[in-house]
Parts: sequence; structure tokens; C-alpha cells
Amino acid sequence: MQSLKNAASMRALVVAAACLALATGGAAAEYRLEKTLALDPGGRFELDVDLGAVVIRGGSASGVRVVLTSPHDDFASEVDVAFDEQPGRVRIEAKRKRSGWLPGWLGGSGGMRAHWEIEVPERTDAEIDTSGGAIRASGLHGALGLDTSGGVIEVDDVVGNVDADTSGGGIRVAKVDGTAKLDTSGGSIEATDVTGGVDADTSGGGIRLTRVGGDVRADTSGGGIEIEEAGGRVQADSSGGPVAVRFAAGNARGGDLSTSGGGVRVWIDPAVGLDIDAESSGGSVKAEVPVTVRGTMSRGRLQGTVNGGGASLRLRSSGGGVSILPR
Repeated sequence: MQSLKNAASMRALVVAAACLALATGGAAAEYRLEKTLALDPGGRFELDVDLGAVVIRGGSASGVRVVLTSPHDDFASEVDVAFDEQPGRVRIEAKRKRSGWLPGWLGGSGGMRAHWEIEVPERTDAEIDTSGGAIRASGLHGALGLDTSGGVIEVDDVVGNVDADTSGGGIRVAKVDGTAKLDTSGGSIEATDVTGGVDADTSGGGIRLTRVGGDVRADTSGGGIEIEEAGGRVQADSSGGPVAVRFAAGNARGGDLSTSGGGVRVWIDPAVGLDIDAESSGGSVKAEVPVTVRGTMSRGRLQGTVNGGGASLRLRSSGGGVSILPR
């Protein structure tokens, strides 16, 4: 009996070891490619790959330094990597040799993973497109386009306009001296310290913006919207949660805030002039700033002016009350 138990235990260990080997894909073996390409500051860098997480940062005086790694030792036989080096422009493409998304044990390369580490001159326009991982970009001075269907996007310390799009994760942006266009169907959006305007759109989470100097358009069906220190006009719409906007001191640009998933709260500078048009079908409208009422006032509706009027501030809620507060 003891020998049978020992045999069974041995078989279990063999099966477990085999499963671990399959799961790790032979972790001891790794594909690695390092390459340096010529690119002067002020040029353009493009990466278009079928798979892989990407980290790109500015910092080198000149030239592009690329380190590509994969835990799969057969990476080169499954993926074609091409380098196009021209004056003022470097382009890298990595495409699967086999069509389809079958896992490796069925003859495809769909289960492959890769990681790109890229350093470019600080002053570089960059376009990154990957179907298989997260993108992280930092320390760049130039226009930045980021697109992934497989992960989060993170941007930090960029001088230039940012255009980020993902269908597989959230977007986090900080310290952008320019505008930011942020679009995801798979997560939340966060942006902090953006000097220009922000255009944020998600169906998979909430939106939180802090210290945005320009106009804001924020739209979500998957969460609430929270904006702190808005420096421009704000257009915000949510069907998935409340909307709360605090305008920066002196901001008289107004906006259009609406939600069917909660209430609306807005903080304004009492010293600026605005036209107020507030209505709630799910609660009451309350103002803690002096409003000169125009027309008929009711529990769920308020129209009037602050300091003689100005730009329009339109507030709508069908999921809660509306509050107008002094900042």
C-alpha cells in the first residue's frame, strides 16, 4: 500500500512540474535583442507592434536605444521585427509570422509575450501602437500618440499634446504641458496638471481631473466625474455616477454638467458673472451663492444670474439633486 502511495505522489509531482513548465514557457530561456539607431533631437519615432508592453522615455542626447525581451526563446521564429532608419525618422515594426490568435501549443503565436524598453532624444515626436500590452511614456518634448488594445496607458512629464487610446485598461496622465485627448472603453481616466484642454471619454470607469488649465470635455457611462481646479469651460456628462466640478478662482467660462446616475455639485467663484440654468428631476436645486432669480423658481428648477450674468452654466440631473456652492 505504501508503495502505491509513493507512486501516486511521484506521478503528482511529475504532472505538477510539467504544468509549471508549460505555464512559465521555459522561463530559463529568454529572447533578447538590443539595437541602437540614429535619430537627432527634433525627429520622429514610430513603433507598430502586434504584441508587447512598451516603456518609452526621453533622455538620450541623440539616437534611439531599443531593448526587446521575451520569455519565449522561439520569439524570432514567430515574429518579424523590422527596423527602418531614415534621416529625422525611425520606425520599428514587429508582426506575427502566422495569422490568427492560436496559442503556441496549437501552432500559433497568440500566447507570446514581449517587453519593449525604448530611450529616445528628449525632443522627439512619438507614435506608439501595440496590440498586446501596457504603454508608459515619460520625459518627452513632442507630440505623443499612444494606442493599445491590451493594457493601461501612463504618461508623465511631457511637453506637447498627448493622444492616448486603449480598449483594455485605464489611463493616467500627469504633468502635461499641452492638451490631452484620452479615450478608453476599459477603465478609468485620471489626469493631473495639464496646462491645456482635456478631452476624456470612457465607458468603463470614472473620470478624475485635477488642475486643468484649458477647456474640459468629460464623458462616461461607467462611473462618476470629479474635476478639481478647472481653468476653462467644462462640459461633463455621466450616466454612471455623480458629477462634481470645482472651478478655479476667476474662472467665468461656465459649462454644461449633466448626469442620470447621481447628483450634480458645482463650486464657483462668487466674484464672477454667470448665467445659471439648473434643473433636477431627481431632487432639489440649492444655491449657496447669491443668485438673482429670473422667471419662476421651484424646488427642482432655478434660473438666474450671478453678478449680473455672463457665460452660461447649465446643470442637469435626473438621478439626484443639484448644488451650487462657493469655492
